[in-house]
Amino acid sequence: MKAKHILISMIGAAAVGVLVGTLFAPDKGSETRKKIKDSTDDLVNKVKKGLQRNKATGDMEVTG
Repeated sequence: MKAKHILISMIGAAAVGVLVGTLFAPDKGSETRKKIKDSTDDLVNKVKKGLQRNKATGDMEVTG
């Protein structure tokens, strides 16, 4: 259960970091929204791949 909390915390921290970094970037609104969407899609794909790999192996290790 502890590994699950660590995973959720890491995902949350990464999402907040991406959001804050993107919002403070000096780009147009449309470019900023595209960056947020792309970053979110990348994060979701990484999490899905990690969960599939962990489900197959039974590991709770989180890798980038």
